[in-house]
Amino acid sequence: MKKTVKYLAIVCLVLGMVSCNGDDGEMGPQGPQGEQGVQGEQGPQGEQGEQGEQGETGTANVVYSAWLPVDYLLDGAQASNLMGLGVLNTSEFNSDTDVALVYGRRDSGDNAGVYLLPFTLHSQNEYYYFTIVGVTGGTSIRVRVSTTDGGTNVFGFFDAYRYVVIPGGVSAGRPGGEDVGSSRNDYEEMSYEQIVQLFGITE
Repeated sequence: MKKTVKYLAIVCLVLGMVSCNGDDGEMGPQGPQGEQGVQGEQGPQGEQGEQGEQGETGTANVVYSAWLPVDYLLDGAQASNLMGLGVLNTSEFNSDTDVALVYGRRDSGDNAGVYLLPFTLHSQNEYYYFTIVGVTGGTSIRVRVSTTDGGTNVFGFFDAYRYVVIPGGVSAGRPGGEDVGSSRNDYEEMSYEQIVQLFGITE
């Protein structure tokens, strides 16, 4: 009898616990965020890596014209004549810092080739040079020709002209690695072929 009462008591206790189990309530609001912990000590600095190789000379801002066939302002024999090669805006040419080179090209004959201006053709008493003139909208590059004896000539030595403008600060390192600076004299000492190779100029 005692065992029966004991079992009944246990059953009643379990039923009572189950009946008291209600549905879960809603989640309460999140508590405030705790304070940030103390930052750890910085680790030792690693060893410096090896220095990389120097990059190639920049050529993006070098400006050059196509070969322009000779077309002087005046026809026939003259004591002097001129030909405009183009007008450059301020983003293409800065007369205070940039270097302008002008070349004449002779296509045939014993003296065929490319020549840097100024150039004197002694056999014909002819002098070829260029000027840089400020005009509306920018800077004009012009080829000028004149006789050295006061006579009149047709000035037919060259067949075409072109200009190359090298921005100030661009290195004049020669092909092969020798750096010769960036002055006008440095560029004038280089051949036309070296200028073409150095700056990636297309024909």
